Amino acid sequence: VRNVARDESGYSVTVANVGGMPAPFDLVLTYVDGTTERRHQTAAVWRADRRQAVVRLVAAKTLRSLEIDGGIWMDATPADNRWSPAP
Repeated sequence: VRNVARDESGYSVTVANVGGMPAPFDLVLTYVDGTTERRHQTAAVWRADRRQAVVRLVAAKTLRSLEIDGGIWMDATPADNRWSPAP
């Protein structure tokens, strides 16, 4: 996760693809009210740019954290798969 920004309809999440292979992934969202949600992204998310994608998330709730789950796909940099706002 390179960046998460709040916008008028929810969030804009910038995801880096360091390995360069267009693979599907899930975004696991945890909100401040304790609820979680999983949003699947197909490999088509990398169509415009194989190195970086911007995922728009429509959400009325405030995010507490976000995590990328690549499933069976190997990740070149798993350390950057989590995001939470600075305290």
